[in-house]
Amino acid sequence: MEIIVADEDKSFPFYVWSGLLTPKHVERIGPAVWVFLWCIRRTTEEEGKEGIVNRGEPVKLTTIAKDLGYHLTRTCELVKRLRGAGYLRTKRTPRGLIIWVMKSKRRFKRIP
Repeated sequence: MEIIVADEDKSFPFYVWSGLLTPKHVERIGPAVWVFLWCIRRTTEEEGKEGIVNRGEPVKLTTIAKDLGYHLTRTCELVKRLRGAGYLRTKRTPRGLIIWVMKSKRRFKRIP
């Protein structure tokens, strides 16, 4: 499955809770906020309080790095920071990382 990247011409709003802007989160997330926002933007569904990125399909760190204009090494450091601080949970697969956003608070309409 290919991830669709929103470029400047196809940009649209998405919600981020204002609690993210508190000193506690600013200190814990730091410069990894851009990777965190990338993950929130690509959350496609929720299981309990965890948001699933890209329908649970593995994501390559090179994709995140390319989308954000980061070097791969920097992207790895930022994902590690988010995991260590409890913002992301990941599972390594041969094709990339499966990523869950903890307490994503996205709202998806359930279709019966």
